[in-house]
Amino acid sequence: VAAIVTLILYQIGRFSLYALSVAGAVFHGIGQTIMVSIIYETIYMMNYAAILTISGTITGILIAIVCVQFIKRAPQFQP
Repeated sequence: VAAIVTLILYQIGRFSLYALSVAGAVFHGIGQTIMVSIIYETIYMMNYAAILTISGTITGILIAIVCVQFIKRAPQFQP
């Protein structure tokens, strides 16, 4: 789910690295929650979606910060 959403947003081209990173992290958590709910056959796992959305937002921002710094320091990755 996360890869598909990130790819779609990237193809649209109007989103920053921060937005792509946060979207990927948030949808990764949502995908995990859906799969766990299916595997364990319980809807109660969806209660964790809010927690995973918050933590996904935080980690998405942190990953984007690291990526931006890496791109600045690695000239072969400059657009």
